[in-house]
Amino acid sequence: MVPRLRGNWSPPGDKSMTHRALILSSIAEGRSHLYHALNAQDTLATASCLRSLGIKMEMGSQKIAVIGQGLCGLKEPSRILDCKNSGTSLRLLTGLLSAQKFESILTGDASLRKRPMGELVSVLTSWGASIQLSSRKTAPVKIKKPIQKPKLLKIKFSYSSAQYKSALLLAGLYLDRLPQITETFSSRDHTERLLKRMGIPPRADNLYIPGDLSSAAPILALATLLPGSNVKIQQVGLNPGRLGFVSILQKMGGHIEITKQEEDYEPWGDMVVQSARLKAIHVTPEMSMRAIDELPLVCLLATQAEGVTRVEGASSLRFKESNRLQLTYLTLKKIGAKIQVTPDGFRISGPTRLSGGKVSTQKDHRMAILFSVAQYVTSGDLKLEETRSIANSFPDFKKTLNRLCEKN
Repeated sequence: MVPRLRGNWSPPGDKSMTHRALILSSIAEGRSHLYHALNAQDTLATASCLRSLGIKMEMGSQKIAVIGQGLCGLKEPSRILDCKNSGTSLRLLTGLLSAQKFESILTGDASLRKRPMGELVSVLTSWGASIQLSSRKTAPVKIKKPIQKPKLLKIKFSYSSAQYKSALLLAGLYLDRLPQITETFSSRDHTERLLKRMGIPPRADNLYIPGDLSSAAPILALATLLPGSNVKIQQVGLNPGRLGFVSILQKMGGHIEITKQEEDYEPWGDMVVQSARLKAIHVTPEMSMRAIDELPLVCLLATQAEGVTRVEGASSLRFKESNRLQLTYLTLKKIGAKIQVTPDGFRISGPTRLSGGKVSTQKDHRMAILFSVAQYVTSGDLKLEETRSIANSFPDFKKTLNRLCEKN
């Protein structure tokens, strides 16, 4: 029998916001409470590093209490700070620690040690910091001397990166004024919104973390693909910089309706998704930037859409936990997709019947989620070599699918 997804569901707390709330609460004065914060491997990596910097936390099932030590209250760590697989931890903490008056070293697992750090560190060193990277301009990151008082605080990155931007904003808290950062396209603004809420320097606060739209994305995709599906997704973040995937899916013919919207320091609300027949579209570079983590899901959707879908502006997928551009292409092609790689994206013809087989996720949580979704729309048995990495961002993913899945 063909499955379908039905029911109500609230996504886990937003990963990007949880990282930032943990860091800013740590350098605020006093006790902050983070409600509905994400408890996953990536955010736990940030929490662990902050503890090594002298921050006390009380971890509960529904909230995290962070006892902030003020802007200059961090302590020199007695060990190397391990960011595990979390690029957000590595980049944001590099910015924060580049402003401290003690030395520190940040590293991570083999995958994280391949991710580029050169452009971010180049800016920080131009501000007077002494930072050493590996010969490949990657972690380990050795911070030997803090930033000074740079004359030039206008920065233009070669591509849009909320992580790079946030790292510089964190470093900028220790300067006379925040840097002015220009991006090709505006990236998500969670850090700016939190700073507006908590102030400069940050003040302790009680923060509710909305549901993660990136965690909702595979549910949105699967509910669209499986006939008869109807899911209400509740209390999910609706930050305009994160709605790229929703916008793409709607342009493809997806039935997604935002039924409720509230506004705090971040917008959040409810949405309903129903199954739909899809059509091919042109995904522009700006659209891709606003949905970069979900682009592999877009490619899967495109295999089931009528016509030829073009995806541009996806080159940064090469520098994630895996080379997602290559892995998406090779795996979808292996299971029957009519897909081509272009200089900065994909060209996909559909609809296409997908088959089974054995595929590698390369221990990348987003790719493990992608191929887990693909299992529901392939004609044969699709076997994944590794799915434990899903715990990095969405530990209850499989439980969620099992709860929402019904048989027609």
